[in-house]
Amino acid sequence: MTPDQQFLLKRRLKDLNELRDKPYPGIRLHIDDADLNNACLVLEPEGETPLHLTLHFSKSYPLVPPDITIQSSVSHPNVFDDRICINILSSRDGYTPAYTLKGICIQMLSFFFSDSIEQMYGENGGKVDRKQWQGTGADGYGDLVTKDTFQCNKCGFGASHSHPASDQDVEMSDAPTSESSLTSNGASSTTSADPSHVPTRLIDMPQELLLVICDHLDDESLLLAARAWNGFGRVMRQYNIIRTRELQCFTLKQGFNDLDLGIGVHIKGKSIQSEFDILSQTAFKNLQVRRSIQGLSFEHWLPLPIAQKHWLRVRNGIDNHFKGISSAANVAGSADKVIYSFMNEVVVKLSLEAKDLDTRGRGFNSFDGDEPPKSTLTAASEKAIESYFHLFHLLLCLACERPEIPNEANNTIKSFIAGSHDKQKVPDLGHLLIMILISEVDVTPELIKAIIEEAVTRNVVWMLDKRGRDMAELSFLETSAVSGYRLQKTFEASKTSYRLLMFLNVMRKVVRSTRTHKQEDGSLKKLTLAELRDQLFDRHGAPPNGAAAKL
Repeated sequence: MTPDQQFLLKRRLKDLNELRDKPYPGIRLHIDDADLNNACLVLEPEGETPLHLTLHFSKSYPLVPPDITIQSSVSHPNVFDDRICINILSSRDGYTPAYTLKGICIQMLSFFFSDSIEQMYGENGGKVDRKQWQGTGADGYGDLVTKDTFQCNKCGFGASHSHPASDQDVEMSDAPTSESSLTSNGASSTTSADPSHVPTRLIDMPQELLLVICDHLDDESLLLAARAWNGFGRVMRQYNIIRTRELQCFTLKQGFNDLDLGIGVHIKGKSIQSEFDILSQTAFKNLQVRRSIQGLSFEHWLPLPIAQKHWLRVRNGIDNHFKGISSAANVAGSADKVIYSFMNEVVVKLSLEAKDLDTRGRGFNSFDGDEPPKSTLTAASEKAIESYFHLFHLLLCLACERPEIPNEANNTIKSFIAGSHDKQKVPDLGHLLIMILISEVDVTPELIKAIIEEAVTRNVVWMLDKRGRDMAELSFLETSAVSGYRLQKTFEASKTSYRLLMFLNVMRKVVRSTRTHKQEDGSLKKLTLAELRDQLFDRHGAPPNGAAAKL
């Protein structure tokens, strides 16, 4: 078995173990230890007739979905013989390796037992009432369905007797097996037989032991523990336990301690884009994963710092990744120029989404089932600030190791303040606002005013050009000192630039606010780039609490 096949098998076993350890109501999975390529799936929600399906895993799972067939007779518009027509089983359209086996099984449960069934094509396009369809007794072809007589000799489905207990089934009893482990009332006992034994209290345990306990709890149990005792909550917040668990490859479901993690990057013209779904280099390079969870294709992979040990692993080959991206996006210069462009694109995307939501929000109708624009913009802001801080963390890591990066940023800003606004030196004003984040130069009203004036100046050609806003009349200057018409038209023509500058500046303020630290005496200390970088290492690249709300 090759290393790549071992990664895929490990992911499959993890999915199977999840269903075994945390079974879902109405779902039973029978696994044969001698044949992990096939499994019986029984869907049996309360008050409904159980259904038997078979899952077949190819060696490429989870890169491709499991092949699921149905053996039970069922009246359903999307069942054709033993085949099931459902989007999630289509590797081209609806499937992503980010789906877990448990998630797929829950989708199947909903597919067969929801009150309404969505249809994409044909005369039944729209939604079909499940009960009404079952009243016809027809399958997807329109043929009458025979009575279900299927029996399975592997899992016992369809037998006249009740389902036998099996250690291969997901529905396993997790009750203690030792007689001495139960008290007379059935509760588990932790009392030692030694009368001199003094139990250790959680409050007396060092944090190292509490961390070990947390490592052995799943997310649900961890949240319950935090609710039961705030000591667990403090440890969770201090060590970002939930955040750490979320930072895993969406294909192989392993974290940064085991794999080199980063993001897939797509180049469209000069635009550098990413959904910022965490992906391992193994999945990208060896398994050829080329689509994000939402289906955005990408051609490049860029590592993220995340943690100090992880950064030490991925930094050596990082320049090769930057070269590939800079060449494809036609970005001249070193790695920092690529990051400036990338961070700028994150804000451009947020600005465009805000503009679109502003336009759609005027016609918002909650009765049509639309999502409120404010909540949608909040989600977009959270995504943007998360992405921005990941890239800012990467920029900080490079700036701390390559002093020429902050030195150039300082010199560029000082030159701009002195009046050097040449596009050769400052090709993008957005980049200038990002440089401020790693610069020692103070931001003054004069600097902000100079940036706005330069933005207006650079917009002139586009305002006059027919391919732009086609406002050729503005080329003729009025004799009056102030022209209300010119002011209004200039503002209207520049709204896109102003909106982008506004978002860039707000993002700068949010990030810049993290660079000051309140000391014990109440005074504010400005953090060095290294201190700011280490803070982000502690948070695994995440923005501080409340950053999205500020944005």
